[in-house]
Amino acid sequence: MDFELESHNDSHLWKPNGFKEECGQADIALEHITGGEIAKYSEFRWSALLGFDHFSNGEIYYTCGGSLINKWYVLTAAHCVHNREKNLREVVLGEHTVGTDPDCPKCAKKITRGIDKIFIHEDFNGIDSKNDIALIKLTNSVPLFSDYQAKSSVTPICLPWNEDNFARSLNDNARAVVSGWGKTFDYSRELTIKILETFNLFSKKLRKLKVNIANNKCTELGIVVDPTMQLCAGGYKGEGICEGDSGAPLVAREFSDDPYYQIGVASFGTSQCGQIGVPGIYTKVTAYLPWIESKMKL
Repeated sequence: MDFELESHNDSHLWKPNGFKEECGQADIALEHITGGEIAKYSEFRWSALLGFDHFSNGEIYYTCGGSLINKWYVLTAAHCVHNREKNLREVVLGEHTVGTDPDCPKCAKKITRGIDKIFIHEDFNGIDSKNDIALIKLTNSVPLFSDYQAKSSVTPICLPWNEDNFARSLNDNARAVVSGWGKTFDYSRELTIKILETFNLFSKKLRKLKVNIANNKCTELGIVVDPTMQLCAGGYKGEGICEGDSGAPLVAREFSDDPYYQIGVASFGTSQCGQIGVPGIYTKVTAYLPWIESKMKL
């Protein structure tokens, strides 16, 4: 049964504060899954799945990700929703293993919301990757783990609203984590479509990948990015973002006990997913905080 929960943080303009434990809190009480590639349940409580009707057959396909930034808004990549706003049917939160609900006997069920509004950055042209950012307003507010643990596993991600936040000045080799339900390796287009049509997404379980900020690597490779609006990360071990990971959050924290802050939105990778030595490209969140705030007022 779905529900709404009224509280002091229900405002559209609410900016969750990490050091008040309102956002970015990772669940460290559960055991890690062997191998370190599959995220543990509730590790990334802000992760969102975007469900589209791609083939007009009534089926929902989850081909992009996003992140909850407060009870009403999900941040994603503009190219996920550009020219297909009418195809976006739902946003799913509190998910880990798709097709299993709840994910464990004592776990909260997933939360599904409809779409009220979609804000695509006005300067995104659908041709290059600049300004690849969008904000989705949900039809109803999302109950949070902090409000009612038995009914929700969801916590918003922190954004670095304060000018002195460490996330505004990360240098190369700084550690970050990206998480999503995208392709786990680069397979043919035919197989990609077959997998999508069979399972409705690419990876049934939420996966995570630790990456380093690698802006200098992009420069060395001649990859043209605007460092004021974009950042590069990963690529050193042949791992990175792939199809289905678009819109996924790149997050970092200053110390191990601190909350996570979102620093990037997965924009695009290489023509071959996880090509060794080639970083993925992310929209730089700090560059778009004024834009995000302006849309939250609408």
